Amino acid sequence: ETGFWWSAELQGGFSCNLEGPNLGMLELDALGGYRFNQYAKIGLGFGARYYFNNDDIRYSSIKWAFPLYVNVRGNFIPEEHRTMVPYYSMDLGAAFRDGVFFRPTIGVRVGSERSALLLGVSYMGQQLNGFTLDDNMARTKKKKYTSFITDFDNLPDELRDGLVPNEKREPIGMATTNSISIDSLTFHLALVFAAALGGYMLSKGVKMAYPRLDLPIFSCAFVVGLLIKKFMDLVKASDYVCIKTTSRLSSLFTDLLVACGVASIQLGVVVKYALPLIVIIVAGIVLTFFITFYIGKKLLPSYWFERSLFAWGWWSGTMAMGIALLRIVDPQFKSRTMEDYAISYLPIAPVEILLITFVPILFASGNGLWLSIGCVVIGAAVLAAGFAMKGKNR
Repeated sequence: ETGFWWSAELQGGFSCNLEGPNLGMLELDALGGYRFNQYAKIGLGFGARYYFNNDDIRYSSIKWAFPLYVNVRGNFIPEEHRTMVPYYSMDLGAAFRDGVFFRPTIGVRVGSERSALLLGVSYMGQQLNGFTLDDNMARTKKKKYTSFITDFDNLPDELRDGLVPNEKREPIGMATTNSISIDSLTFHLALVFAAALGGYMLSKGVKMAYPRLDLPIFSCAFVVGLLIKKFMDLVKASDYVCIKTTSRLSSLFTDLLVACGVASIQLGVVVKYALPLIVIIVAGIVLTFFITFYIGKKLLPSYWFERSLFAWGWWSGTMAMGIALLRIVDPQFKSRTMEDYAISYLPIAPVEILLITFVPILFASGNGLWLSIGCVVIGAAVLAAGFAMKGKNR
């Protein structure tokens, strides 16, 4: 049934800071719009929002904001002969006296087709006045989260805008070969390409021998690079490899990887599967945040923030996104997070392949619950083993 609809909604919530004060809010909204069918409605909403604990969080006396937003919502399943159905909702707009915000919601709709009570859980991203990146970085450093960034007030300009002044510029490498025979940059590029080609051939060779096993080329290339390093040590040629040059080449290819990772996002796929993506995003953000920044702090013995930030980008996006975040807090890769990732991912890859292969089959056959329980138990056992190993290494 098509037609106009309206709704009055009361919302409340808090920010998620596990180790400090949190900003709370209470909001009353009125919405109205057009109903295309039970799966899709669109409307416009306006309301008033009050912030709790405002003075402890923001450098602003603003306690009231007035959101104006577009809302899209609908049911996940048909509501015929049902008094309770799951629903989704997405708000996108701006709050007067603050800034833009988005708010995905999933919940349960209880009642009839034209009159119902909505109970939902939301995640809101809101631009706030009186709270800046400088404040966030300063608080992060005061809590000693970062290892390679000093107090943000003293952070060099080149780390803020990426431009190095003339008096602070350094050479990016040293020539180790005579250009009459081979240019030094060409020589180092050849070493990198040799490791990449070896990793590609190793990955494809394993796949040919075992079609269900698909090792990541990145990890295979890292192993081949280690073998090349051992060979050059054996023939005493390591002195002709400039660490600075290989490091700069690594940064070059990292930038290309990040750019390709962003460019590979297909907007058509995102739009087509928008509804399940909203559910996955809300649940995934909460779970990933808890594992990354709470368990990560407790479990990782060194550089926990840098490693956890990389994991956040990797798990919530792609490995390229994780590298981009890592470069913000560890521009020179001194935490060796990438090296550890390359080694640790080798045993992870077969597990991922098994899950990708068998999870749809098990869910389709009605064994999804047992699979979920098994994964939770195994995950808990791995975490327990990690904490036990950390205790022994102290």
